[in-house]
Amino acid sequence: MDTQTGKALRVAQIVIGAMIVGLGAFAAIIMLLQAPPSDLQPQTVTVLLLGLAGLGGTQLVAYFFLRRALWRSARQAFEEANDRPIPVAALFQRLFLLTLVSAALAETFGMFGLVVYSGTRVWLALIAPALALLALVALLPTPDRFARFVEDVTGQPWP
Repeated sequence: MDTQTGKALRVAQIVIGAMIVGLGAFAAIIMLLQAPPSDLQPQTVTVLLLGLAGLGGTQLVAYFFLRRALWRSARQAFEEANDRPIPVAALFQRLFLLTLVSAALAETFGMFGLVVYSGTRVWLALIAPALALLALVALLPTPDRFARFVEDVTGQPWP
């Protein structure tokens, strides 16, 4: 992998890593505060948990649509380039955009789960930040992930 791509991957890793740290710090603050749960009606708690589940479901669907659209865009750019090599930076930009937006979707889901937990103290809400942390770790850019992306888009192995 060339130096410029390696540096770009490092920047992407730092951004996603900062999101992981931010979500973890917010979770630690919520857990350390240990404020008593508010006097919410059981129906309100149910609505919040259903809203959390709905948010997670819609963001998962959005991720798959976004992923398909960005991959299609990258493939189209490659095909339009004919035999000219597509710049590595253009491919990396598409992967970085997909990674960043996907990470933001996951982080939002996790943060909302923490907010629901802080107001209700219902442990079920903590599933959201746990899933969000797993998604953020899975989204960390790596040279192998970039190579798979390039291979999927171009049909050619990345050197």
